[in-house]
Amino acid sequence: MTKVLPPSAIQNEAYYNRPSFFIVVPPDIALEDVTNARFWAHHVKKLPVHTIVEVVSKDGKFDVELRVVSSGIGFVNMRVLRKWERKDLPAEQAVPNVTKDDIPAGYKVDFAPKAGWRAFILDPLLEIKRDLPTKEHAIMATIDHAALASQVAA
Repeated sequence: MTKVLPPSAIQNEAYYNRPSFFIVVPPDIALEDVTNARFWAHHVKKLPVHTIVEVVSKDGKFDVELRVVSSGIGFVNMRVLRKWERKDLPAEQAVPNVTKDDIPAGYKVDFAPKAGWRAFILDPLLEIKRDLPTKEHAIMATIDHAALASQVAA
């Protein structure tokens, strides 16, 4: 005999009885970060079991849909429902192999949610570039600027 779903099993069918969230995270957040239970420590009360959370990286590196399966003080365990990761960066977005130690003296890089990764010269404080896809690109902008700014007139 075929099992049948009872008539009372589907209630409020169009009223969305579970919360869902869409979150855009900064480029320095990795897929591994958002799938770590402790990443969500400050949001335990907002994320009850069965909540759906869509997370997209601002720079387009990943797009993931998660379902809350359990939570406790300081953690939210989630199951990945759908995951997409960009495998090949376009040539113009290939990540340079640089670290914060490569930033020239008198320069800095930082991230702002609305402006993305930015490169600055400190004296005078001027923004060199903004909306860069990664921290490494911002570091390269400081290196390129320092090279151009140190040229002597012929």
